[in-house]
Amino acid sequence: MITKESTVSIIIPMFNHYNLTHQCLFDLYKSRNKVKEIIVVNDGSTDDEVTTGLSWWKKNIEYPVKVLNLEENQGFTGAVNRGVAVSSGDVVIILSNDVRVYADIATLVLEKLIENEQRIVGAELLSHDTGWNTFNGVIYPYIYGYLMACTREAWDEVGGMDEIYAPSDFEDVDFSTTALSLGMDLSVIAPQSVHHSGGGSYGYTEERRARTVRNQEKFKKKWSIE
Repeated sequence: MITKESTVSIIIPMFNHYNLTHQCLFDLYKSRNKVKEIIVVNDGSTDDEVTTGLSWWKKNIEYPVKVLNLEENQGFTGAVNRGVAVSSGDVVIILSNDVRVYADIATLVLEKLIENEQRIVGAELLSHDTGWNTFNGVIYPYIYGYLMACTREAWDEVGGMDEIYAPSDFEDVDFSTTALSLGMDLSVIAPQSVHHSGGGSYGYTEERRARTVRNQEKFKKKWSIE
């Protein structure tokens, strides 16, 4: 049972762009987020600044920042799954490193899960036609993946992020669709509690657009959408 005393693990995947991760960690610290651990998944970064910067957090700041170093880049989906696998909180929050945090999101998420443990919580619910999530006139609503949270039991029931979408894109649509198919619901915390800069990690390029199109086709095949 989720209570106010339940523990929270925040998982932050990153590949290079240490400045984004540093700002995100500082926001969490400054906003007094009460967490058991923050696991930064260093997804095969190639910049020396990443190792130096993360070591600074572990040595100088009294905040439960842990680092999981992956030798080979797994992409967002793989990094998230591996981060959750080594976490120990009752609740897991997936947070992109290009997100600014302005509130105690850990407590806000707990409040939503105390109301109903069978839900996926985020900062933004896309229940309208985004141009990607409508098939044959049917809209597939989803929690935008830059902040997704749930109980550990719900995570296991959904099965984590499906790595057929690696390195990224459409995994949040798929995760939300799976959750809904299992009878869970989708809920959001106050949207002003965070701000997603958008594309800070991957950017918006023609290559990424092509990947999104490919992953959309994978989604359609998985869910038997004609």
